[in-house]
Amino acid sequence: MMIRLGISLYPEQESMEEIEQYLALASKYGFTQLFTSLFSVPGEPKEVIMYFENLCTVANKYHFNVAIDVHTATLEAYGASYDNLKVFKDIGIDTVRMDLSFGDHRDITLVENEFGLKIQFNAFMADLLEENMRKVKDKSKVIMCYNFYPQRYTGTSVSQMKQVNQVWRHAQIRLAAFITSLSKEAHGPWPVKDGLPTLEKHRDLAVGKQIRELIALGIEDIYFGNAFAKESELKEASDVIQAMNDEKIVVDEKSLAAFKEVLPNLGNRKIMLELTSVAHELTDIEKVIVYGFDKHVDLGDSNEYMLRSRVTRTYYGKKGIPFRKYDKEFFDAGDVVVVNDNLKHYAGELQIVRSEMKNNGQRNYVGKLSEFDQQLSTLIEPGDYFFFKE
Repeated sequence: MMIRLGISLYPEQESMEEIEQYLALASKYGFTQLFTSLFSVPGEPKEVIMYFENLCTVANKYHFNVAIDVHTATLEAYGASYDNLKVFKDIGIDTVRMDLSFGDHRDITLVENEFGLKIQFNAFMADLLEENMRKVKDKSKVIMCYNFYPQRYTGTSVSQMKQVNQVWRHAQIRLAAFITSLSKEAHGPWPVKDGLPTLEKHRDLAVGKQIRELIALGIEDIYFGNAFAKESELKEASDVIQAMNDEKIVVDEKSLAAFKEVLPNLGNRKIMLELTSVAHELTDIEKVIVYGFDKHVDLGDSNEYMLRSRVTRTYYGKKGIPFRKYDKEFFDAGDVVVVNDNLKHYAGELQIVRSEMKNNGQRNYVGKLSEFDQQLSTLIEPGDYFFFKE
């Protein structure tokens, strides 16, 4: 699962000088995707086309792929149609975002265009699109993108996104969504300054948390919906992706081969968790299990009491994990524990507690997840890798 970061631009509110400065800054932090709208520039079609030719030239200078929002009803005004997207190729566009779909065979023709343009559709239009998208030969040319929501309390819920994502993941189609900058100066396409996230719960949330949750939900292209994000936010986003890409340990694939038969998606997603508190007396082996191992994995046998990562006991179970006293009678939801030598066969196994469990001396307390990260851990599915940021 390759995560790509993106920004959005609203040219009617921004000078070309400001746009280039923002593109250069975002590029510095590894951003490669640009979202903009054909409707954002006033003027006759020829004038609009000339403007976006210039914009694409500048964007390409900083190695951005450009996605442009269009409407089925306005294609004709620009000399385009569902079976002729040449004008967008000539402009330098990489992806055409359809504000609406046709709802029939024309959507397939759009995707299979001769110019190699990718097509973005509204992810929520599963009822109209699913059957036709399954007929598309090259799924890499399709992206399902959620909307952003300028008005507070109108954004998508996590449960809604999970339901829709299930459809498109089964269809093997890439997913995109928006996060919001918390900058008070950031703007969107309309005179509303209340953020531009896809998920309502993200409206006032730190950028890093927004990104981590979207990744845990299966989103692969993540755009800032509003402009301009602060440099500190661009860096925060970049740091999350860098942490995701860091390889701390190489797992022996042979040890996981048997699981790949029942978990074909093994390792396709990688989810980052953070501990709010850590036990002071961690041994070196426990530190490695918690912070030095980036491929914890649910192998499908977790339950209502715990999320299990059994792989670590293969690597560290024989290295010695002495019992450490923990004064509480019970472990609570969100506690992270490691099985100790009092249960030698399972020693080294890392577990995230989901429901109250009696402390019977077989587990060492190593830390605690925040409420946010507890919720994030519930999104971990069989086959997903997860790790803890130090």
